[in-house]
Amino acid sequence: MSAPYRSEPSGQAARRMPPIGDFPVPSDGIRAGTMAAAQGQSAPQLRRSRPDFRAKPILPMTPHLAPKLAVSLALAAAPFPAFSQAVPAAAPTSAETAPSDQVVKLDPFTVDSTRDVGYVAVDSLAGGRANLPLRVTAAPIFSLTRAFIDDVQMTNIRDALRWTAGAVPQNWRGGRTGSGGQFNSWAFSVRGQGDLDQGGNPPSRNYFPNYVVQDLYNVDRVEAARGPNSILFGVGDIGGSIATYTKVPRVDRSFNDTVFTFNDRGGVRATDDYNRVVNKRLAVRVNTLLERERGWRDGDKAGTFAADLSFLYNFSDNTRLRVELEGYDRKNSLYTFTIKDTNSLWDRNTDAPTWGSTIAGADKDPLKNPGAPGVKPMTAWGPTTLVWIPGIGLMDWHDGYRSMGPADVGFDAYLQPNAYDFGPTGTTIPALPHKSFTVAPGDSYLRARYASITAILDQKINPNMELQLSAYGYLDAQRTNNGENVGADGATSSVDLNRQLPNGQPNPNYGKLYSDVFLMQQNQYHPAREFRGQFNYHFDTTVFGVPLKQWFSVSGGYRRTELKPRTYLAFDKVGITADDWIQHMIWGRMYWDKSLTYMNLPRNADGRTLTYQAMPFNWFDFDLRETIKYAGIVSQSRLWNDRLNLTLGARRDKYSNYKIGIRGLSNTATSVDESGTTLQGGVIAYVTSWLGINYNYSENFAPLAGGVAPSLYGQALGASKGKGQTMGLRVSTADGKYYASANYYRDKSTGRPRGGPGFQGIWNDYLDAGGTATDIGPSGVITGSGPSANASMSFSDTTDLESHGYEFEFVGNPTPNLRLQANYSIPKSELSNSVPDSRRYYAEHLAEWQAVATTPSSDPAIQAKRDSLRTNLENVQREITSLSQPVVNSHLIKSTFSFFGTYTFPQDILKGYSVGAGVTYLGKQYGNTQDVVNGERILSPGYSVYNLMVAYNTTFRARNREVRMKIQLNVDNLLGNDTLIYRSYKAYGTGLSQGLDYDFIEPRKWTLSTSFSF
Repeated sequence: MSAPYRSEPSGQAARRMPPIGDFPVPSDGIRAGTMAAAQGQSAPQLRRSRPDFRAKPILPMTPHLAPKLAVSLALAAAPFPAFSQAVPAAAPTSAETAPSDQVVKLDPFTVDSTRDVGYVAVDSLAGGRANLPLRVTAAPIFSLTRAFIDDVQMTNIRDALRWTAGAVPQNWRGGRTGSGGQFNSWAFSVRGQGDLDQGGNPPSRNYFPNYVVQDLYNVDRVEAARGPNSILFGVGDIGGSIATYTKVPRVDRSFNDTVFTFNDRGGVRATDDYNRVVNKRLAVRVNTLLERERGWRDGDKAGTFAADLSFLYNFSDNTRLRVELEGYDRKNSLYTFTIKDTNSLWDRNTDAPTWGSTIAGADKDPLKNPGAPGVKPMTAWGPTTLVWIPGIGLMDWHDGYRSMGPADVGFDAYLQPNAYDFGPTGTTIPALPHKSFTVAPGDSYLRARYASITAILDQKINPNMELQLSAYGYLDAQRTNNGENVGADGATSSVDLNRQLPNGQPNPNYGKLYSDVFLMQQNQYHPAREFRGQFNYHFDTTVFGVPLKQWFSVSGGYRRTELKPRTYLAFDKVGITADDWIQHMIWGRMYWDKSLTYMNLPRNADGRTLTYQAMPFNWFDFDLRETIKYAGIVSQSRLWNDRLNLTLGARRDKYSNYKIGIRGLSNTATSVDESGTTLQGGVIAYVTSWLGINYNYSENFAPLAGGVAPSLYGQALGASKGKGQTMGLRVSTADGKYYASANYYRDKSTGRPRGGPGFQGIWNDYLDAGGTATDIGPSGVITGSGPSANASMSFSDTTDLESHGYEFEFVGNPTPNLRLQANYSIPKSELSNSVPDSRRYYAEHLAEWQAVATTPSSDPAIQAKRDSLRTNLENVQREITSLSQPVVNSHLIKSTFSFFGTYTFPQDILKGYSVGAGVTYLGKQYGNTQDVVNGERILSPGYSVYNLMVAYNTTFRARNREVRMKIQLNVDNLLGNDTLIYRSYKAYGTGLSQGLDYDFIEPRKWTLSTSFSF
């Protein structure tokens, strides 16, 4: 690693991150700032301060929040100068869960996490939005308690997926790459549902939507509710939903929990949980987070600041108001995860001695033309290739030359930590400079911020009736800078073969590897609001001598969400048009000796104005509004002292979706209005006091995720619909020591939105190869003409999904010293009736595409484009063919398993010490649907990651207070597993396959935390 990876360019002072006020927001209901761009004008002038991840604190604290964190940290540190003799504690505990002299009443609307026993959760709201014991809920629900979260050192919702049966992230790269995936890094897949267009429905917080990766600093519990169940779980996808419960102010006692965490990569994290009983009616709880993250990859940096302020006021014994306000600000770098080989076919001799010289055989495929030098012009998308290189300036590199590699001739070979033989071409692929190497603009980042407010009013009408009214407001603003095509499917690794710069001066970077990206900014604004009410009526009685506890809930609500993305590309003139934008767009170049170079695009260069501008057509620019009105009823009948439990429910949803583009002169809105009724019925019967048999039938009505495009033919897609059945056994003991389930499920969903084949790439190859047809359809636009012609498309298609499988889960506290948790899943999901519009579209246009692809050209550059078009057509044909019949879903993991156990030593042996160990296993994983050899799908190997935890608890007195201190060491990936996990494959030869794009398993990581509770 060279110095540029770690430091800023010389002569530049470190700067803090831009304050929140620098973030422009649309004026239509949020903030003023970008509506001018919607009319084709220049984007707002954004402050181009370099993101300085090294500044301490990583993110600036606002004046009203900084003192709160400072006071909390000072209180935590206060015991050190004045502590008395330490007294080891008997068992780990926090101030929040410490016993109290007062009795905490069970709330009908709020989960009380203090009732959890170690890893065993006692109750849940998912059984009907009322606080009911999990043992009587027929729907499959599994919880991760705060004790488990702390033992394994989970920090966000993505960490929780590792320990949840059958749950994996849709975006394995955690929002660190570009091309839009960074905005949906919260997305998850349960029961093999696979990737959903625009991520699907997000995890919820207190059953309200939240469109970022939720941090767990203010969370008491994570809950996975599986299967299609709109009645109980709310808006969700066929596989189920993930929910978190935030910490609630407590009126029984004041306390403070402060935790400092450090890891071996330089990461630092501080959280504080402060609960204050103001008087017998009012309690205030403040949770704060300050974190500086450092990943193991070069340039992997992030900073987060968040604060949650919650009030709970009891107007009387029957009326209570809870108000929660939260602010969140996170900034993380974007970089390439994998890099394509675009240099190994070069003959290591041929170059361009002077600017403008011609190289014989350039652009010819050396695999098909022996003796070709393996060089290629530095062309991009049009007749010019404007490249900004810090220290050199803005120049047109269109007539320059670079090296070629397999990725230039239809074989996406990726550089790996070690050189290897690439089967499809029979060539050797060079190694990465080092395993942690990345390449990206140093100022490529994603900044995500949100603010939310939740107000909940609980009213006890009489001993048998309660009413809850709640309101939620949410706004997030996310911005990415210079990250559109950073690492989505691999950067390139070309060698600069020009001895001279375009201006004729000597090229200081001759012979160096480099990567290009086009410079772009995108803002996304995601406001949401929801209002809902719920009325409960319950009673205990006896029917024909049978004890009955009956609960009815009637609820209704309204949710409105919006999405407003705004895209700006860098250009060298103001006022670009649909005919000239390609000639004026600006690329950025990073040479690998300074692979994380800051672009710092100036406002002027050589008399030209450089600015980020809105496109003259819709790139990813639109206004979307979705509304849902819903009403439901749930009945819960508990007979024979909970030996037989019946749940029935029905829900009605009325859904509206309106979307319109904002760029250009003509935009046609798409809209859909539809309604759906879903039903649910379940039973759990205990044949003994602890062993039950359960069955659950449920349905869901899943609206589109924000940003799903219309079909290829311009039609808006509607909500998908699903139904499912789960049956199995349940173990739940009255003493809270054990909870387990073994289930078989079968679910089916129809009309699910999904992305389609790469028709945009086909159209661009077709135009570059000399094609003249422009019948792209309503889902696309062709701008420019001749060498400047370019196609842009945005569309979605549909598929049906049927899944079935087995799930096993166990949590237990066999003794006061032992806590255990384990789960195992075997999912299988198949797609059917897939991409019907794409199949039709391909058939309609195939003849005109093939007419160009199969016509030889004497121009090597044109012939190369026609070869590329032919390869692209073959790839899309394979994809469509693979989806023309039922097929196992892409990237399905055949099985998942996790186990973690913690043992606290007795007081007479290693007093105060605890030790824990665990493992997570992901089984073999399917590649893409078209990754087939000899009729069989190709599978990536499974892998295991082992974890270790050692903790020491002690108690001492300081300033007349008892302070509980815990020191904990966690080691992730204890054995250092470094298996490459392939995401795609290339079949070749006879029954052979080659892994292509891949992900790393995160290397071994050491984390040390110290907590103080008082």
